[in-house]
Amino acid sequence: MREFEQDQTLEALRACVQEEFLPAGAKVFHRGDASANLYLIRRGACASPSPSTAASPCAWRPSGAGTSSATWAFLDRSPRSADALATADTDLYVISRDRFDEVVRAQPLVGIKIFARLARVLATRLRHTGRRTARLQDA
Repeated sequence: MREFEQDQTLEALRACVQEEFLPAGAKVFHRGDASANLYLIRRGACASPSPSTAASPCAWRPSGAGTSSATWAFLDRSPRSADALATADTDLYVISRDRFDEVVRAQPLVGIKIFARLARVLATRLRHTGRRTARLQDA
């Protein structure tokens, strides 16, 4: 988040962030939910069913900068495509899309920075998926 500290956009971003604690086993969100919130894992870990089989959970990276979930719903306001649950006691930063839009109207640079960060996260995930798909096709 250093790029947000350099030009005072961090304070504007804080206006649309809420902190939330979830105990291990609690649902972060349910498949089909209409919420457009973005979830950033501050501490802890979450899991969501793997796209290949609902019985095989695929763990998100715990804590660390850029660890996020519900990116697609935040971007296009589509319903959640999977369930997500906390696999350990987890602290989240939750960004409301509605509140985010209000902040961005006043400070467009916040939106530019968040969308650029999300684009990098999605590009990395798509590259990883592409490599996995290629390995499966080669096998």
